[in-house]
Amino acid sequence: MKILLIHTFYSPDMVGGAEVVVQSLAEGLMERGIDVAILTTTDKPGLHQDEVNGVRVWRAGLRNLYWHKYNQRPGMVQRRLWHLLDIYNPLMAQMVKKVVLFEKPTVASVHNLPGFSIATWSALKDAGVPIVQVLHDHYLLCPAGTMYRNDKNCISQCSSCMIMRTPHKAMSQSISGVVGVSNYILNRHLEAGYFSGVSNRQVIYNTRTAQELCLTGKIKESDGNRPLRFGFIGAINSVKGIELLLHTYIKNPFHDTELLVAGVGNSEYSDKLKLSATGHAVRFLGRVKPADFYPLVDVVVVPSLWNEPLGTVIMEAMIFGKAVIASNTGGTPEMVVDGENGLLFNPDNPSGLLDAMARLYASPDLRERLAEGADRCRALFMDRAHFLDEHISIYMDAEHYG
Repeated sequence: MKILLIHTFYSPDMVGGAEVVVQSLAEGLMERGIDVAILTTTDKPGLHQDEVNGVRVWRAGLRNLYWHKYNQRPGMVQRRLWHLLDIYNPLMAQMVKKVVLFEKPTVASVHNLPGFSIATWSALKDAGVPIVQVLHDHYLLCPAGTMYRNDKNCISQCSSCMIMRTPHKAMSQSISGVVGVSNYILNRHLEAGYFSGVSNRQVIYNTRTAQELCLTGKIKESDGNRPLRFGFIGAINSVKGIELLLHTYIKNPFHDTELLVAGVGNSEYSDKLKLSATGHAVRFLGRVKPADFYPLVDVVVVPSLWNEPLGTVIMEAMIFGKAVIASNTGGTPEMVVDGENGLLFNPDNPSGLLDAMARLYASPDLRERLAEGADRCRALFMDRAHFLDEHISIYMDAEHYG
């Protein structure tokens, strides 16, 4: 078996949780003795090869208007043209064909496709390579990947998304296998008519390992002599609910507490948030490693506004034994059981987040009980052996049945 993993970004070009998971998958497969190669995008023209932790990495210069990793947001006209070109980009298909010709994979594990487009599927099918599509987001349903528009989650595809994603829906029927990182994201696609012709469907939850999180021993306990700390870690952008969290915390100050915000994003947007928090007990830490962040906080807040398929931060917080407050959107209810290992709130209810924060602020016993519940769940999200077994199983099925 030889696997070609295709994903928009790869180390060191890390953007979010999906990049972490794909790297973990690649290195885990390699440790199992499986030949693995990565195909990803870069801002450098042409096709380049390097190596990351023993894994071969092909980097294809993105042939579109701009490389979409940059934090500076292009203008609306550029963005719309970019997405039109990304419906089906034959120039990127040529890159895929070159790598396939060299690597000769027996299965392609396709992850996030922005930049590559579904022309990747065509290139692989033309080469006779079975495809397993892994769903990390809503890209196949929505060019933005979030199904979130005008400050609301989309109940169904809007007319423009439906038109721009007609080829995706049609071509999805001939994929060899499909994996959802949560029941939510897999069912969302199936309900929209995607992958209806695909019988090989699975849900495989993402995992993190102690090594990846730099957990070398007992988890460091929070310092009980300092103020109670709420924490946010992740990409600094609007759909992550960071404005909701800041507004809730600033307008309803909890005495003797702090809010720590870790992560990076668009510099203009980040500067606006920092200005709004001036004079309050809010600290922006920038990019921080999970092992350095979680011991600093007592409660982790994940206020996502969009239907996040499977929040990596929730997984990490549980592994570190932290009480979690999270919005009840997307795949989050598959991870957080309200009152057992965290508290859920409806982001459409203005007082929902405040009520949850107030409960944990007022009750050390509740914080401790939820933290213990989170600690009991950590094994589910650290079972890398099961995670690898499940992926290898669906690869074998795809390889055998095509």
